[in-house]
Amino acid sequence: MSWTKSIKKYNKEAKMARIAVFTKYPESGKVKTRLAKDIGEDKAARLQKEMTEFALSNLWPLISRGHKLEVRFDGATLDQMISWLGDGLEYVQQGDGELGVRMARAIADGLKKDKEPVIVVGSDCPEINAELVLEAIEACKHSDIVIGPAFDGGYYLIGMKNFEPDLFEHITWGSSTVFEETIRKAKKLGLSVCSLTLLKDVDRFGDIEIFDKAKRKIGWQGLPFISVIIPTLNEERNIAKTLENARGVKVERIVADGGSTDRTRDVVKKCNVKLIYSKKGRAVQQNAGAQYAKGKILLFLHADSSLPGGFDSAIRQAYVNNFSFGTFSLGIDASGLGFRATEMIANARSKYLGLPYGDQAIFVDKKLFEDVGGFPIVPIMEDFLLIKNLTKESGNKPTILPQKVMTSPRRWQQYGLCKVFFVNQLIILGYYAGVSLEVLAEFYKKPSMQMGKAIVYELLKKFLHIKNNA
Repeated sequence: MSWTKSIKKYNKEAKMARIAVFTKYPESGKVKTRLAKDIGEDKAARLQKEMTEFALSNLWPLISRGHKLEVRFDGATLDQMISWLGDGLEYVQQGDGELGVRMARAIADGLKKDKEPVIVVGSDCPEINAELVLEAIEACKHSDIVIGPAFDGGYYLIGMKNFEPDLFEHITWGSSTVFEETIRKAKKLGLSVCSLTLLKDVDRFGDIEIFDKAKRKIGWQGLPFISVIIPTLNEERNIAKTLENARGVKVERIVADGGSTDRTRDVVKKCNVKLIYSKKGRAVQQNAGAQYAKGKILLFLHADSSLPGGFDSAIRQAYVNNFSFGTFSLGIDASGLGFRATEMIANARSKYLGLPYGDQAIFVDKKLFEDVGGFPIVPIMEDFLLIKNLTKESGNKPTILPQKVMTSPRRWQQYGLCKVFFVNQLIILGYYAGVSLEVLAEFYKKPSMQMGKAIVYELLKKFLHIKNNA
């Protein structure tokens, strides 16, 4: 069964759920101790790091279906976890006690928060994916307990819709009888149980091949960190939604504010993302954000635009395919044939001429961005000029991904579709005719017939000059 069909099948029936992923901070000498005896402490820590990232990336698609995902961590501070996995995840300390106590706590907390099924999974089983978790969520409708048995005698998943604390008491945690003891305890308590597919955890040297096979199956090559940089100026209405849609695994979100006088900064602070203060100007603000970015990939996003679901996976796939820079396709968040036509024209321009605009969200390798000096400090067309510089430096056209960034229709609605289209074209032509960027910026802010005529006049002079020299 294909992934898409599986999602549709389970999404029709399944309840919403909270998925708690248990993991340990990958500190050498403190994780995978059995494996460390064979491969060394540093390699064991790297394996722990990679397996956690693999598990989270496999489960992240559930977010777009309305499910909730949290990381139950141990062995680190919250700041350490954010530095490792980004600020877009929900983090909760596992707390004290043996494994059973910590799992019981996670389930009790989740049911108290949402009153929806809670699924607890480990990060040690590479074959756990979104489809399997959807199956577990569906099973919660008909069974008191759903459990995924592991070959070592434990289990890789447990889920329930009602809290049953006695289920976790008097179990020999860490032994090869955990699953058997849990099943016996469930029967004794009169609980119905649904058992999932038997899978293997990665605990010993011979198990590593299971993880390698799982990676090969989906072509997984790791998760380069992505920094999403958002310039703002009085965007209190849009910024919360923009930040919510910019969440992902190993993604950080940076807001570079240019002096907002509304509640933009207050809204950003409540979202617990990095907020920096900058001088006004989109180019200046985006460059300032890039200086604070830790990602290998920079993604510049306008504050009134929303990234598509799976944006991080799409960018990373392009990264694997040796992209230098690129954008998404354009979508306008409004209905009507005029808006669809505008999208088609913009996307054709991007694809065939290699000239996307900033409202399509520019992503770029950080080193290449630094090599060209970042965004040119100009009053307008900083995105256009950056694309030109990146194209020249890399020798490649931008990668245009098919997924759409949905941008606000507010400018089109304010001035009208046709007027905005012609203003945009006049600005580009005016640039090539040598009209100053200051004049073009003023025309963009307050498009008037008088300024439009002046730009057309400059175009005609340029045309006539070329013709006289021919």
